[in-house]
Amino acid sequence: MKPALKYLLVFALAAAAWSAGYFMGNGRGGEKGGGQSAPGAADGTGANRPGAGGNGVKFLTSDASATANDPGMTTGDRRGRVLSSLLAAMQQPNDLRKFRSLFSAVEKIGPEDIQVALDLAKKRTGNEWGGLTSMLVARWAEFEPEAATKFALTMKGQNRWERDFALSSAAMEWAHKDAAAAKAWVLALPTGKEQQVAIAGVASGMVQADAGAALAWVKSLPSEMRSPDVYRQIFQDWGGRDPLLASQQALALPMGDGRQQAITAVASRWAEKNPQAALDWLQQVPEIGTRNRAIATVLGRWAETEPDAAMGAATAMPAGESRTQAFSNIVMQAAQKDQDQALQLIAKIPDGQARTEAVQQVANQLAWQNPKAAAELAATLPAGSNRDDVIRNAVRNWARESPEDALTFIEKNLPAGDVQRQAKTDAVSAWVQSSPRTALDWMLKSPDMKSEDYGRAISGWAAQDPQGALAWAKNQPDGTQKQAFLAGAISGLANSDPVQAAEQFGTLAPGDAQKGAAGRIASVWARQDPDAAAKWAAQIADPSAREAALPPVVTAMAQSDVARAAAWLEKLPAGGERDAAVTAYANTVTQRDPEGAAAWAATVGDENKRENAVRGVYQNWKRNDETAANLWLANSPALSDDAKKRITGK
Repeated sequence: MKPALKYLLVFALAAAAWSAGYFMGNGRGGEKGGGQSAPGAADGTGANRPGAGGNGVKFLTSDASATANDPGMTTGDRRGRVLSSLLAAMQQPNDLRKFRSLFSAVEKIGPEDIQVALDLAKKRTGNEWGGLTSMLVARWAEFEPEAATKFALTMKGQNRWERDFALSSAAMEWAHKDAAAAKAWVLALPTGKEQQVAIAGVASGMVQADAGAALAWVKSLPSEMRSPDVYRQIFQDWGGRDPLLASQQALALPMGDGRQQAITAVASRWAEKNPQAALDWLQQVPEIGTRNRAIATVLGRWAETEPDAAMGAATAMPAGESRTQAFSNIVMQAAQKDQDQALQLIAKIPDGQARTEAVQQVANQLAWQNPKAAAELAATLPAGSNRDDVIRNAVRNWARESPEDALTFIEKNLPAGDVQRQAKTDAVSAWVQSSPRTALDWMLKSPDMKSEDYGRAISGWAAQDPQGALAWAKNQPDGTQKQAFLAGAISGLANSDPVQAAEQFGTLAPGDAQKGAAGRIASVWARQDPDAAAKWAAQIADPSAREAALPPVVTAMAQSDVARAAAWLEKLPAGGERDAAVTAYANTVTQRDPEGAAAWAATVGDENKRENAVRGVYQNWKRNDETAANLWLANSPALSDDAKKRITGK
């Protein structure tokens, strides 16, 4: 297994478990997919495109992977098989199988397939495709690390974790093959978060050849170029190769987040081979908090081979956050291999918060493998929001296999009201993947469903069969339900064909349903053709729908061309639509140009919205340069003294 893809798969699985369905389009995590220029695509600039003269990198056109996979297969046949595998993987209803299948499909992609695979990922813009582009960039880096690394910087529209992982993994491959070139390139980047991520990747690639040299290089850099994560990456690899030397070097680091990351990373890797030796070493760590957190990590590792011994060591720890985390780590590891053993370990944890958190951990883990068991375990938790969230996570997966049983469980174990209704909507949204008409008929018979639930449920059907979903929605009796279904179907259609969705937009009456569809169409279309999306959004008759459509348009513009987006904003007339668009623009450009973003935010017409827009810019700005942010705010004539006090909290 290639290192970049191996680590990316772990990242994808962890992120999916953490966000409880994030990649499956449950509304969390923001928009995914699209926005960046694929290799060889005509983006109008020629930059960041292999073979286009922008970065001087020629895109590979060899048939190396065809030879490796099947010497008798033509490039076209093999490429068709590769893309079919990607599509089949993404259509898997089970999340765990989806990621396993996706990893297998991406691993078979050759250098000449990267462009078409990225094009596919760009076109499939629904949330269920989150993470695919990053996996493809990591694979590309194995062939052309320099080109993949530079491309990762252009990625737009992905969740920040995805972009960072793509950049880090590509930079790692580049440094592994040509450390001097990778270092020279990364040091020339503008100082900021992206440079820190790239430096961590380069350092990780250098470790494979010379861990000492990698550490010396990182320590020689100015502090603003280093993130704590760079030490984790260095010592995670070093600790697996030579834990004794790595442990000595970790303890020699000065106090700070980098030292904490290094110590925990070394302890974690050392524990894979000798957990007791790792625990003995940690007694030398003078910082109590760092030592206890690392001990909890080691005990989780120990539980992979000797869970009872690890549990005994955790029980002997003093009560507190570190012991609770140790219990959770141990139970989590056991749940991955033996669910019954995990339950037995839970029974050994004293009653209280420690046991509650361990049950939550196990239930969330089982939600991927055995959602019915996960839901039943979660139902034993004390009443509260965490219990409800864990149950929702489990039944979301359970409904893909046995929707009616999952819905019965929801009605029995969740209190009537919004929590139960939302869980039902999760289950029906999963049900429509296999039997859309039956699922929606059930929803229509449930008295507590609301209009927004109808739209959300049918959008899953529309993502697979937009014409079928749209036809069904049009055949419903006139009324708010029909409007909700139509809006959901049109929003789902927008994922694959925003132009056709825009043509259907006129069938919606003004209201919340139309407003939601306007935002979705504009969001997808603007990532493909911002000029066309802007023209369409501007002619929407209803002001509230127009106000929903303009922000994603300006966001897409600003991600690729800040000046162009600003020029477009200049032409908007004053009013709520302009205020919404300006706020979106300011949020988008804050990291690159905080002063410019603040100046734009100050032009928002509505006083309350102006204060909120400036607050968003200010809070992001002060993380990097608090002095400059405070100076600008103090001198801004656009805000009252009271507003400035509310923004600063002083």
